[in-house]
Amino acid sequence: MAIAEQTLQTLEFPKIREQLARHVGFSASRELALNLDPSVDPVEVRRRLAFTAETRTLLDEYPDTTIGGARDIRRAARHAERGGVLDGASLLEIAATLGAIRQLRARLIRLDGVRFPLLIEQATFLPLVQNLEDAILRAIGEDGAVLDNASPELSRLRREIKIAFARVQEKLQSILAANTSSGALQEAIITVRNGRYVVPVKASHRRNMRGLVHDQSSSGATLYIEPMAVVELNNRWRELQSAEEEEVARILAALSDLVGTQSANLVGAVETLAEIDLAIAKARYAEALRCTNPQMTAWSPDHTPGAWQTDLPATQPATAPGDPTAPLFVPNARHPLLDQRTVVPTTVWLGGDFRLLLITGPNTGGKTVALKRPACSH
Repeated sequence: MAIAEQTLQTLEFPKIREQLARHVGFSASRELALNLDPSVDPVEVRRRLAFTAETRTLLDEYPDTTIGGARDIRRAARHAERGGVLDGASLLEIAATLGAIRQLRARLIRLDGVRFPLLIEQATFLPLVQNLEDAILRAIGEDGAVLDNASPELSRLRREIKIAFARVQEKLQSILAANTSSGALQEAIITVRNGRYVVPVKASHRRNMRGLVHDQSSSGATLYIEPMAVVELNNRWRELQSAEEEEVARILAALSDLVGTQSANLVGAVETLAEIDLAIAKARYAEALRCTNPQMTAWSPDHTPGAWQTDLPATQPATAPGDPTAPLFVPNARHPLLDQRTVVPTTVWLGGDFRLLLITGPNTGGKTVALKRPACSH
């Protein structure tokens, strides 16, 4: 049975979700936080409370625990599974996420199984895909570009491109030197037009420079000419560049194929990571509000007063009056949306000697806030 949306709106639960979402580490867990609904299943409630309690203890002992540089890579993984090719930046995000998963899994799997059973269980759902992580990092640099050593062919092509480029530059420099005194050059510089290296020649001296015109200035006074002596050198340089682009595309496609084969693992890993990150967010939010872990009470309407089966501690704080054995006992409750430094806590209990609680008072006297306060107890 789900709780009515109108009830959640009245209790301002969407605002609580928004506050919780501020503590998450990435978009996948933010999505979970903003869509989180209270459960009315006692088993599920106990599991959620235990998971948050474990995570809060974890943060007490290891406050630096995070999901690291994880990203929501589900869209990229599914795109690769459908045959799409990922760019270097997307592949780097996948590698970073796999690295974060590996590190978090290693930390959680070493925890005490008695104290952290749920966290360890979640850690076992985080897959290790070391081969994919390593393959990406071997081929893609920190800037997202494909590295020279991504393949022997790419390494060879880039060496030859450097040689071809040097030859073009050397030949053009010699042409500039030979024509500087003739007055044919507008400027003694080398520039690029349409992907070809050219020199700026005065239109009036066009006949002095044999070559291909690739562009002209807006006034028409300057022509950008590729001298015939460098046409073949430029051709070779461009051919090598095209071959390099094809090899880069092949490498990206091969890495994307690897991602596609692991798509199900990657999607599942992100969803498990989001669950863990949501638990971390709940723990941090609880710490910020100075909350205590609620204890569940087994109760049914035919129970007699004083016969409640409760998990509550035998002793209660002296500042929290009331009946600790009542089916509902919330000591020092504070509304989580109020300023926790100035709010006055309220202790609420219901059951035991009475089953009806009537809250009265003047307008703006705090009745509504009092009803909402059990959201956080201390």
